[in-house]
Amino acid sequence: IVMHCKEWPVFGIWSKKSCYRFLCLEPWFGITDSFDRSDKQLKEKKGILTIDRGAMFRCSFKIEFFSA
Repeated sequence: IVMHCKEWPVFGIWSKKSCYRFLCLEPWFGITDSFDRSDKQLKEKKGILTIDRGAMFRCSFKIEFFSA
């Protein structure tokens, strides 16, 4: 598997608790609260983008799967 995530500031790797067969790899534009700070305000989260009303934001990523 090859992932192309150019210009994404954060790459998340996570899994479901107690589910060793599930692994998620995904590019992100922002992250959740840190362990030492949790004010629950979306606009305060690291990496969150603010888009003006009427503006357009586009991004993309590509995943390639290869078989052996």
